[in-house]
Amino acid sequence: MRMLAILWLCAAAHAGDTYTAAERRHWAFQPRAHPAIPSFPLAADRQWVRNPVDAFILARLQKAKLKPSAPAGRRTLIRRLYFDLTGMPPAPEEVERFVADRSPEAWPRLVDRLLDSPEYAERWAQHWLDVVRFAESDGFEYDTHRAEAWRYRDYVIRSIRDDKPYDQFLREQLAGDEIDGNREEMLVAAGFHRLGPLRHRHRQEQGAGGGARRPRLRPRRRPVADQCVADGKGRLGLRDDPQTVLSDRDDR
Repeated sequence: MRMLAILWLCAAAHAGDTYTAAERRHWAFQPRAHPAIPSFPLAADRQWVRNPVDAFILARLQKAKLKPSAPAGRRTLIRRLYFDLTGMPPAPEEVERFVADRSPEAWPRLVDRLLDSPEYAERWAQHWLDVVRFAESDGFEYDTHRAEAWRYRDYVIRSIRDDKPYDQFLREQLAGDEIDGNREEMLVAAGFHRLGPLRHRHRQEQGAGGGARRPRLRPRRRPVADQCVADGKGRLGLRDDPQTVLSDRDDR
């Protein structure tokens, strides 16, 4: 039910909008296609292409009247791979070992080893944590520490390490507590709904019994609007601004 409620809120925010033909052609709205793999009349081009991805890259380069770069050396290759997959440089002995290994399996073996490493999961978890605006504090002027936020971070790392199917990964975060409320893993996944900044009102209220003033929390509408934006950007390939989901007058 929570998943449906979030989608309904996001849709209701734009219920009166109309979309142009160009907007409806937005890439995220297009059905998945299976385009034909480009072919090339020149033998040199066919030799350059080692897999279907190469064919699409070469076709796009030729369309722009560009030529492929020269092949990278083995020292450059291993450094690129380490930085892309783990965010860290290889150790000098790793570089020398790879340079000396002229086996045709040296490159795929290195790729598989890094993909299986814990550093790969930690590195690529950062990208998802950025998408869902993860932080270990509330942000803004009070910036209260979130003592249990690390549990969600580690859940994302485990999911990537275990190669969890993407659709399952999304469902667990949107409605993990409803999928299986007795499993801690599902409850932690649903921690997605507690992410994002939590801003206090600038105005403060008098404490009980005339004591010290305390910050007053903004209404629940603001975090829900922020969730809609995060869902739209992170899961639907859309760009939106919180003010288009929730106006300033609703935040008073």
